[in-house]
Amino acid sequence: MSNRRTHSTIEHNLRLLSMVALGVFAALIAALVVVQHSLVASHRMIEAVVVPAQQDLGRLDSAVAAVFEHEARVLSTTSSRQLEAIGDSADAWLELEGAHAQLESHLGAGGDVEARAALARAAQMDPAILGFLRADDELVASMARFHALREDFARRLVEAQAGLRGLTEQSAAIQGVVALKYTVLLRRVARNPGESLIREVVFGDARAQLQCVEDLANAALDLSALSGRIGLAADSDALNSIAANEMAQTRQRIADRLEDLAELTSRDADLAERAGALRKRFAELAARIGDDQRDDSLIAIRRAIVVEQRHAAEVRETGAQRARQLTADVAVLQDAANALTAASSKRARRVANATRLGVLLLAAAGIAATVLGARRVRASVRDLHAQNSRLAQLRDELTNVNARLEDQVAQRTMALAHRERSLQLVLDSTGDGLLTVALDGTVMSERSRAASAWFGAPAERAVPVWELFFPDDPKAALGLRMSFEQLVEEALPFEVTAEQMPRRLARGDRTLELAWKPVTEGGAMKRVLVVARDISERVEAEEAEQQAQELRDLVGSVLRDKAGFADGVGDARALLEVLGSTDDGRVLARALHTLKGNAGMFGFHRLAADCHALESALVEGDRLPTPEQIASLRHRLDETLSRIRDVFGEDFLSLIEVHERDWERLMQALELRYEHASVLAFVASWRDESVGAILRRFANQARRIATSLGKELDVVIDDGGARVPAGALRVFWNALVHAVRNAVDHGIEPPEERVATGKPSPGRLALRARADGAELVVQVDDDGRGIDFEALREAAMRRGLPHSTREDLVDAMFADGVTTRSEVTELSGRGVGLAALKQACRELGGTLDVDSRAGAGTRLTFRLPLGRTSSVTWASSAAE
Repeated sequence: MSNRRTHSTIEHNLRLLSMVALGVFAALIAALVVVQHSLVASHRMIEAVVVPAQQDLGRLDSAVAAVFEHEARVLSTTSSRQLEAIGDSADAWLELEGAHAQLESHLGAGGDVEARAALARAAQMDPAILGFLRADDELVASMARFHALREDFARRLVEAQAGLRGLTEQSAAIQGVVALKYTVLLRRVARNPGESLIREVVFGDARAQLQCVEDLANAALDLSALSGRIGLAADSDALNSIAANEMAQTRQRIADRLEDLAELTSRDADLAERAGALRKRFAELAARIGDDQRDDSLIAIRRAIVVEQRHAAEVRETGAQRARQLTADVAVLQDAANALTAASSKRARRVANATRLGVLLLAAAGIAATVLGARRVRASVRDLHAQNSRLAQLRDELTNVNARLEDQVAQRTMALAHRERSLQLVLDSTGDGLLTVALDGTVMSERSRAASAWFGAPAERAVPVWELFFPDDPKAALGLRMSFEQLVEEALPFEVTAEQMPRRLARGDRTLELAWKPVTEGGAMKRVLVVARDISERVEAEEAEQQAQELRDLVGSVLRDKAGFADGVGDARALLEVLGSTDDGRVLARALHTLKGNAGMFGFHRLAADCHALESALVEGDRLPTPEQIASLRHRLDETLSRIRDVFGEDFLSLIEVHERDWERLMQALELRYEHASVLAFVASWRDESVGAILRRFANQARRIATSLGKELDVVIDDGGARVPAGALRVFWNALVHAVRNAVDHGIEPPEERVATGKPSPGRLALRARADGAELVVQVDDDGRGIDFEALREAAMRRGLPHSTREDLVDAMFADGVTTRSEVTELSGRGVGLAALKQACRELGGTLDVDSRAGAGTRLTFRLPLGRTSSVTWASSAAE
């Protein structure tokens, strides 16, 4: 048998040598065929792919230029008639799409790597071409709308001017009638200068009617001037300024004069009829000119013109970007076509050289294989005898080893079963939910009794831990999966990565606390142990403690400043309405940030925490709040207010409290018989807001923030005794909290830093207000480190804002999304607070000024128009 095997091996080696020789010969023939095929393929590539592709690229470039030229002509039109005369760019569109399709067809005929890469690049041009053509179409439509709006505005402006001229003539007619009656009265006085006639001339209705009609004629001229300014307004800010300030004031002045005229002419039927007609025409023309709620008003049409003009410019810029992208793509494809020619020639040379080298190698391999086969035949005979004797010896040894292994396996099986029963008893006795997870994320069958009760018994199939913990929440399951994969990769220390894993899990009515621990063997992690502990009672206790603390803070806010608290509740409801009525990300971010700040200031801590969570999801994850989440915020506010009403009563917010000092001053005024108007104004001021109470509210908020940051703070308040109409500056007070927060968080240094720079340990924050005629001046002044203009410059550069001058940096400081903080906290870091403050100041027609010095502090000054002189406590002047 041994000799037969040896002969068989030798015959096998001989057959192998014959096959090697045959293979070498076949390889030589194949090399010649490959060389011929490569040369033919290179020639075909240049003739059928490269040359047609270059022609298609020329057509494509010309078509892009034609469409771009059409867009320039559309943008330069000044009327709808010019726009219609230009026509469309359908021929250029067809040429562009046809050239691109032909280019893809020619490139698809090439089968090598370079041709496929060029084809892929050409296919990537589809979105750019589609976007370019859509931009051209959208530009034509936008310019058509723009010209239509301009022509409609011009027509309506002419109609409004004609109506105002008629209104002026009608006012002049009434003025003539009143002047005639007044002249008759003067003649009667001249004939009979009695006391009653003189009193009627001085204090009668005729003179007041004359003045009232003259004011109405002037108001008509003001309306005419405003309609012209509306037509010249360049942007939305100018229109907002006209609508919010001049138009509103002019319409209010007209309404007041018309009401006075109606009262003065009520006893004269003819004049009353004329005044009524005049009032109707005034109301109609004022609405046609400046009513933002009417789509056909001049200001609404002008606002649409500004928006459409800006939209056309944006579309034009989009088309230009697409054209530049297409031009760049054409240049890249041209280079690719040139590269195809070079690659074809290079490939042919490379194949020929490789074939020559392959022939030499095959010849050498054939000789080497022959020598090696002969040596193998001789070695096979020699090794055969040694292998036979060795195999016999191994067979005897294997029989003995098998017998010993069977005994050891039986003993080991019994020991493992006993150990598994003992380990399960230990797991069940802890009371915690213990799970082991393999490194691929699947949950293993070993688990404690508590884990089986909370998560179910082991399933027949292997279930990943993220599906076990979050079976109905795919998003949370995906997050856990990614965190677990990072945990087992061990790119970071296990303790660091474990901190990013979920720490709590809701399971029915239970709250489970999760701990993640590594199971190692030989220094390497083999599994992960998850320890789940029921902390439902502890969570309920923490919730109860938080509610109690929140109630204490809310009661304190009511006792300190009930009027301010009532305004804060009203502001919170208004902000919730804003959140539920818009999907503008910037508006939502400002509203959430302001609501969070106001809620924290008055003690609505849980509402502030909910706002912070939604704000983080909006700013960091670009996830808008859902209607359910907005409803949850409303429910949180209502639930908290119901707990406060249990303490103070149902109508505690609607009561007006009078300080004993004000009551005594009122009694003094009544006893001294002061003028009725002065006493009435004093009592009416009780409904006005005390600026001092508002500033004290901000001072309390500043002290709480400083305490939470470990800072010392002295707050100085100087209100000048000023009062403002209730609700007149509510939008400003809501946003001023951001300036106070920034002063404490950004400005005031920690005590050790202040002492090191020679400053007193406690920081100083001054909140000042004073009445200046019809304006209220408010200042927020701190002695902190000042504004870091270099950090502000870097933040402005990141946002693409101007940053070359000091004024540019101040403007950037109040822009959306600009912050010098590298991390987000509940106090700052989002870059929306100061933007909201600037917006509030602009809405009220006010101005702001920033004065900051490095190491010396920052002062923000706000000047806010009130429409009338800010009231100071009336009785203070009487006491003097």
